[in-house]
Amino acid sequence: MLATVAVVLCGLASGARAGELRLGRYFGDDMVLQRDKANTIRGVSANGATIEVAFAGQRKSTKADDSGVWSVTLDPMAASAKPQGLTVTTGTAKIELQNIVIGDVIFMALQTSIDISLGQTDEGKREAGKLSTNPRFRAISIKTQPAAAPQQDLTAEMTDGWCEVSRESALKMSAAAYYLGRELASEQDLPVGIVDLNLGSAFPISWLSRESLMETDTFYDKNDVSGQLARFDKIMDLKARGEPVTDKDGGVGDPLNFALFPSGGYNAVLHPFRGLALKSMIVQLGNNYPYMLHADARNKGTHLDRDHLNRLYIETYDIRKTGVRMDPVTTPRIPREWRAVFGDAELPMAFILPPGSALDTLARHGREMRELQRLMAEENAGVGLIMPGSENIPMSAQPKDPALLAERCLRWVRGTVYQKAGTAPTGPLFEKLDAHMNKATVHFKAGTAEGLQAAEGALDCFEAKGVDGDYFPVKASIDGDRIQIESDKVNRIVHVRYNWNGMPDQGLVNADGLPAMPFRTEKAVYEWFFRNAENDLPEEYSTPANEWKSGDVTLVNVQLKTFGYDNFTGWLGPIGVRTGPFGPNMGVREVKRGSPSDGRLLVGDVIFSANGKMVGERAWEVMGAAITDSETEALQGKLQLGVRRAGKNINVDIPLTVMGSYSSTAPFDCLKTEKIITDLEAWVVAQGAGAGFLNNDALFLLATGNPALQGYVRRAVYQAMKAIDLEKPIDKFKERWAWHNSADAILFGEYYLATGDRNVLPYLKSVCDRLAATQRPEGGWRHNVPGPENYGIIPNAGLPGMLGMHFAMKAGVDIDKDAYAKGIRFYRDGQADTGHMIYGLGVTREVPVPLSPAAMAAGKLTSWNGGLSAAGILMKLTDNHKAAHLATFISAYAWNNTFEGHGGNFWNNVWTPLGAHAHGQEAFINFWKNHRWYRECNRMFDGGLIQNEACQSGAGTGIALVAPRGRLQIVGAPASPFAADAPAVLKPALDAYGRKDYAACETIVGERLASGTVAKKDRPTVEYLARAARELQQSIEVDLARMKKLAAEGNPDEAKSFLAGLRGIMPDGDARLAAIEQVIASAKQEPKPKDEARKTVDADKNAEWECLITEIVTGRSKQGTGKVEAAQASKWRMKVIESMAQAPDGWVTPTFVDSEWDETNLPISWPLYHTALFRTTFTVKDKDAFDGLRFRAWLYMQQGIEIYINGKLVAKVNNIEEKTGTVEAEFNPFALEQLKNGENTLAITTRQNWRWGMLFMNVYNDGFGFMLDARKTSKNKE
Repeated sequence: MLATVAVVLCGLASGARAGELRLGRYFGDDMVLQRDKANTIRGVSANGATIEVAFAGQRKSTKADDSGVWSVTLDPMAASAKPQGLTVTTGTAKIELQNIVIGDVIFMALQTSIDISLGQTDEGKREAGKLSTNPRFRAISIKTQPAAAPQQDLTAEMTDGWCEVSRESALKMSAAAYYLGRELASEQDLPVGIVDLNLGSAFPISWLSRESLMETDTFYDKNDVSGQLARFDKIMDLKARGEPVTDKDGGVGDPLNFALFPSGGYNAVLHPFRGLALKSMIVQLGNNYPYMLHADARNKGTHLDRDHLNRLYIETYDIRKTGVRMDPVTTPRIPREWRAVFGDAELPMAFILPPGSALDTLARHGREMRELQRLMAEENAGVGLIMPGSENIPMSAQPKDPALLAERCLRWVRGTVYQKAGTAPTGPLFEKLDAHMNKATVHFKAGTAEGLQAAEGALDCFEAKGVDGDYFPVKASIDGDRIQIESDKVNRIVHVRYNWNGMPDQGLVNADGLPAMPFRTEKAVYEWFFRNAENDLPEEYSTPANEWKSGDVTLVNVQLKTFGYDNFTGWLGPIGVRTGPFGPNMGVREVKRGSPSDGRLLVGDVIFSANGKMVGERAWEVMGAAITDSETEALQGKLQLGVRRAGKNINVDIPLTVMGSYSSTAPFDCLKTEKIITDLEAWVVAQGAGAGFLNNDALFLLATGNPALQGYVRRAVYQAMKAIDLEKPIDKFKERWAWHNSADAILFGEYYLATGDRNVLPYLKSVCDRLAATQRPEGGWRHNVPGPENYGIIPNAGLPGMLGMHFAMKAGVDIDKDAYAKGIRFYRDGQADTGHMIYGLGVTREVPVPLSPAAMAAGKLTSWNGGLSAAGILMKLTDNHKAAHLATFISAYAWNNTFEGHGGNFWNNVWTPLGAHAHGQEAFINFWKNHRWYRECNRMFDGGLIQNEACQSGAGTGIALVAPRGRLQIVGAPASPFAADAPAVLKPALDAYGRKDYAACETIVGERLASGTVAKKDRPTVEYLARAARELQQSIEVDLARMKKLAAEGNPDEAKSFLAGLRGIMPDGDARLAAIEQVIASAKQEPKPKDEARKTVDADKNAEWECLITEIVTGRSKQGTGKVEAAQASKWRMKVIESMAQAPDGWVTPTFVDSEWDETNLPISWPLYHTALFRTTFTVKDKDAFDGLRFRAWLYMQQGIEIYINGKLVAKVNNIEEKTGTVEAEFNPFALEQLKNGENTLAITTRQNWRWGMLFMNVYNDGFGFMLDARKTSKNKE
């Protein structure tokens, strides 16, 4: 018990009268002092007071310091069970302690999030009842209350002081500490004192001093420790000043008791214990259970409060992520730091390893922590390891069997502390590996593996690997105190690991029955990122659909409803179907109206073969090849698909347009490519022939070189010019986004160099000036203007603009040459010339990127979302040939990497092929051959091309198809005759062109070419001018005819849209222009016809649904059908478990009694990564009144969902991807068949599976939600 005179120690003086004499709360009646060591006694008194301590014949005196704190150190003493008194005196004040003995003090510190006291279980109570009085068995129990600053003493609430352990006091001890102390006291002929310290649930960061934490960056690479120090310093400062703490400040509900509060445990317990003499120390720290807030909420009855759960969701995420990530920079420092606290660098110390866990993510954390602690023990002499049993107490990280834990702790104490002969302190502990080719010998540390023996299956836990690659099981056998292993899969064993499991097998033991410690010989990076495995899918996800069994159970593959494939959009464009992955099959998720598949394929069909070949794991390539084959003359457009529909396998024939075959040099000299181009041209015109996304449709039309399309380009250019006010001053803080200025710059520049239309030049200068004004000091552009300073530079926002600035320079436009030069340097130095591209706030490279042969062979080099490709083209145009060569070379080997792209892969799809083209014809042919499946799938049946991951169609990706025509500067067009440095020989022809006498220009050029006086180097440019003059005349005639036709059809407004462009290029007074203006003026605009296209109406849209299972309306979950007030909402019973292995038998059946489960409405949430079981009932009056069932659910972060109706499994829902929230699906008829009149039972299991990120996005929605609807038959519709 505590001493009767009480004062709070310095710094500690709250609640005490200044100058009172008091001992630290650790020191009291019945305590045990450590034998054979100096013992320090601490207390407080008046400032400067003289203190005398008397014990066992010793008298020690000292003076209190200025704060009243004092300490004396008693000389080492031999063990003595004789009770003795200790007195402390100062002046007239005196403290007398009674019944003090001298023996061994064992410090047992256990991290825990739950009550682990002996009295917590019936078994523990029975054990306490058996205790016989033993005055040598003593204990002090301490429960940590974290402190913000270092304390001189324990608080009064933390401990009741020392006592002789009785049946009553035993109940308050941790069970393991009790069992250990009881056995030690019975076998040691001296007093045994157990310091039973409950560490609470705080992580290791709480148990290191602030000084030590501040040194973290000195010893470790980038880590979270300094950030946590700053975070909680700010929180505590705000609280001290009475100011609010927000989420942006990193605020938490109770910062001091938060698991990551730096040094909180150290300040409260270890700092007051400085210099405390101990025999040994046993520590359980590193189990790091991150769900303690949920456990606390359950204890307080707030575990179903949605607002509280939403807060727990954020704070648990924080603990789970940041706390575990700090493990490798905090846990290994505990031995050295704690030994320093107790003043004994050789203090025997043992760490209790984490047990296994039924919770997969916690089990894998325990696996990593066991290895981290093993390495820690290797680096710190005298630090041992204690393996508890593998099972955990559910909903905790505590070993399930405290008696077994105590027994193994006792063996460590016997073997290490008391060095009892013939006693192994621990199980077999890895020492070294001797390997030769496919065989190896595992050696254990001396004295730990004697009498080695293995239970059945225990040796199967050994695995081996080579220099790289995966681990494989090996054949292992016992050879005395060693293990011999041999592999039939690893030719040269380099690394071995044992028991690398979340739930370790304990069948390999030494003669004392102690299990071998898990280990791995590989010094691998500590793995902190854990989420539930997602490969435990139903067998259908790994089986061809034609081999599936009964179709009774509804399979809802949510991947078909959301993101789909990670390497292409899933569209099989020529057949008009969008698919998603379904194991080695393709699930149909959308069928385009009017496509070849319309009326032939249905949403929900599963495709397993194409033209007789199973689609398999590379379905996109198989399907791409099948489309290519089917479009040939040989197959006459017939594509046959093997399809699984409604539980049956059928063949579906899809008629495709015969497109012919690709040439061996496609897209060069290829009739099929030309047909694709023609279809794309027609598609663009049918869509209205606008400029397209960032002007890329207009660039495509210009790149075709088709005079019939030039008028559409001209119209797009003049419409863009109209939007620019040349008189308006440039304000860099109010300009348009860099994307738009860049898009106009490249279009205006290419248009001018292709057509010589000088009307565009002032506008080209204007956008170039805007680009110069908004350029970053580094030389690039951010995506918005002006944008926040921390928003980084984006290559694709500025590179088209740099190309436009280059074209302006070529055209002789007076632009900011410094800005141009700075841009060239920026995109070249450390970027294009190293094969690297900055995105955001990255840094440039000094040496080129290494090029992996494997990545090249797979076409997986990265073009940085096409930015490197565009930079390569810019470098080529500006004669930076080395940079151009590397950048375009990388592009040529990125054919299988164009679906990636932060912010969208449009630029990857457009620019990467153009970069490959810039590297040369052979490189481009090779690129196109390997890229063909991707392009084939993205080519839509109506002629359009899918150009980004959002499945939007356009013509920008068609520029690469017409690149061989060489009609744009970016695809290698000849030097423009309209450039400022055009050959002098062209002056007469250009003068005629400038007078808009294009026929005369063509004649002059023709005569010059015929004369044979044109230099070879100038000939391409001269021929270019002849063609430009000829095509411009043709385009004028086409435009006039088109406008006349539009006016006659009652659409003069459309005809008028071409006028501005024609006025710009036709000579003044041209009678044709005046005539067409008159035609347009006299035409009457007819109303646009209504779209009479066939409208597909889903029968479900006209159906009437009755909501059988309802939800409540919450602040976050959307209102709608089935959302009702709590009193009317369906009542659910809910039980949270760690895995389905803990699910009660028969829990899905109607007769199961769930009265002890929690009652709640949906939506609701529960701890991350845990599994929830739900049960509810609903009533059906007449089951024949319905002909279908569906569910509507909020499934964000869920997986492995199974749905049961009246005990029968009716649906499995899987593959719920990252940002998926609402999921809706109709059940197969089997589910409807399970309904019965009267009460029905619905049971659901679902596993929460958090993915990192998106924490503060508005996607949480108060948790899991589920509604069940029944469709009324037609005769029952009101």
